[in-house]
Amino acid sequence: MSRTNHKVALIILSVLVNACVDRLPTDVVRTAPTPVADLVDDRYPTFNEYQSVCSGPELVVDDPTGSFSGDVSQWSVSGHARFNCVNEADAELDASVVRNSDNSTVSTAAPYRYSWSQYRPTFTEVSLSHTVSTSTMNNTCGITGEGNWGVHATMTFLDVPLWAGGQTKPAPQSSLAGCQPVPQCGTEIINDGSCDDGGTGGPSAGGGNDGSGNCTEWAVYEEISYDGGVTWEFDGVDYYYWVC
Repeated sequence: MSRTNHKVALIILSVLVNACVDRLPTDVVRTAPTPVADLVDDRYPTFNEYQSVCSGPELVVDDPTGSFSGDVSQWSVSGHARFNCVNEADAELDASVVRNSDNSTVSTAAPYRYSWSQYRPTFTEVSLSHTVSTSTMNNTCGITGEGNWGVHATMTFLDVPLWAGGQTKPAPQSSLAGCQPVPQCGTEIINDGSCDDGGTGGPSAGGGNDGSGNCTEWAVYEEISYDGGVTWEFDGVDYYYWVC
């Protein structure tokens, strides 16, 4: 090979090498991965993401409590519960007072009702705590306080029902001892106007009527209470007498 041809070959080889070098990357640039959106605020989680946060839906319903106030004017029932990893829950708490004698209702509290739902499941525990109260209507004996606390929850993943559970628990009943009859004898005097002697003299036994027509017969009757004096019932006439 001539010197001239050799020089041309070296020039061509140099050009090819430089061209190849220009095509090789000198710095490798890695694209940063897109951050995972917040599971609660930004998007619905995948099932794997849900399981990574929740071992399963959680619902704990504590036993309710109930008590009369110190002056026995109120009956109160309290309930507590907590839930997590669900997307719907509801609760109801009620209280009432009944008579021991016939189980009739003395009073009922306005119930506490709670309803919550959202499309995405909650990953933050929600706690419920509430108390309802009702009057004993001045009854201090012969009554029983009652109540119920119920909480239910569901988990629906997208449109597929995944779980449902709940409990309704009665509050422990609290009874006040039965009332002893309380007589109210001879304290009520009535006159219905039907016994005016009309001048006919009326009964003269005991000197009660002077025959002037101005005498009226009165009755003394007895009442009795079976609820400690809150209400009274007619228990018969003790005796009659004339007022002239």
